[in-house]
Amino acid sequence: MIRRLVVEGYKSLGRVELAGLDRLVLLFGPNAAGKSNLLDALDLLGHLAREDSVVSAFMKHRGNRAGREVPVRWFFRGMNADGIEARHLAFTADIDLNPSIRARINGELDERKKRERLKRPYTRVSRSLFRYRLQLSYRPRERALEVTGESLEALGRDGTALRSEKPFIRWDESADRLAVKLERQAHPRYFALPRQRTVLSEVGDIVNHPHLVAVARELASVRAYYVEPTRMRVEVSDIRAEDPGPHGESLAAFYHWLKHEHPSRYRNLVRNLAQLVPGLTAVEVEEGVEGFLALWIEEAGRGRFHAAMVSEGTLRLLCVAGIAATPIPPAVVGYEEPENGVHPARLAQTCQIVVEAAARDGGSQFLLTTHSHDVIDLLEHRAVCFACSQTADGSVFQPVAGDDEPLLRRAILKGALQDGETRRARLEEPEPSSGLGARVARGDYG
Repeated sequence: MIRRLVVEGYKSLGRVELAGLDRLVLLFGPNAAGKSNLLDALDLLGHLAREDSVVSAFMKHRGNRAGREVPVRWFFRGMNADGIEARHLAFTADIDLNPSIRARINGELDERKKRERLKRPYTRVSRSLFRYRLQLSYRPRERALEVTGESLEALGRDGTALRSEKPFIRWDESADRLAVKLERQAHPRYFALPRQRTVLSEVGDIVNHPHLVAVARELASVRAYYVEPTRMRVEVSDIRAEDPGPHGESLAAFYHWLKHEHPSRYRNLVRNLAQLVPGLTAVEVEEGVEGFLALWIEEAGRGRFHAAMVSEGTLRLLCVAGIAATPIPPAVVGYEEPENGVHPARLAQTCQIVVEAAARDGGSQFLLTTHSHDVIDLLEHRAVCFACSQTADGSVFQPVAGDDEPLLRRAILKGALQDGETRRARLEEPEPSSGLGARVARGDYG
């Protein structure tokens, strides 16, 4: 879980800091305020922790919506004062390590110790709190995209660096290189800067770097989603998919994998979906003669329907429920606008799926963006909330707290929602309990 996130120099994010994060975070505000850019930056951080080059991370991350190679400078913000292009991007992430990741690495170490019959135990992952910093630079004249700084240190409960623990990655001025701690040896490994990939993505030795690898796995499992029904409708390759994909494009392959590898979890998922989608009795995946996988929905009394004939809302529900049901959940999930295409009567249940997934031991941390007043009302007291707005200096994320007024009204006063997006913007209007939207959400109209 990320407790604090600082992003500097990415798209509209001049410098934004989100602190005090918890298992469920809600970001709301007008269009073009920067909510999506924050999730894009988070997704980029995940790719930087797992891809074998910085260039690959930029091309594959969600912020590159062109579906092809684009100029890297598009992702960097601004120029320096004398007009010479100097583009930099930096991340700082305070991480509370997911217990399941720590348990898996320690389990791997225990198995290795037994297999090798060692008397001396391996160093286990014992720390939980870390601060990871990463600096990237792009030099247009040389067409060079590089890592120019990286560090990793353990934190105490007060959020300050532990003096008793030497940093796992640090800059060694005497050696003029990055020093990477070897936890079973006295002397570190050294890496020169600038580099073409992050240390996190390169070092995978759990024996000598158990804490570094644990943080790398935490960040590498970050996922960001903006599901697109058109991509969920098409038949897909039969390649194994343990995730629905950032746009839901692997939904059929994911359900196929889940049914065959985790049948009990699959049955529970379909049972939960039946409560969300009236009449739904089965979700099936069929393999065609050419090997493509097709998703089918069965409804009581109506028959079977190919995904191409299923509503957007149903496909979105299949995706978010699938993300929540995956056996090895991502450490962090960014999810755009869960209200899109979902009937108001099902929105509370959709939000409940996310709430329960975030509360589960070893489950994902969720960062949601929304334009929906209903989502705000549903999650106000369950999530850490930030109002996002755009200024001349870039995007701003303002924490919203306090029970003196409803969250939506405070957001209106702060200018986080535009007039055209606030159907209840008048403070003199009554609470929405008797409004049309509330009656629809309550199910008065079916």
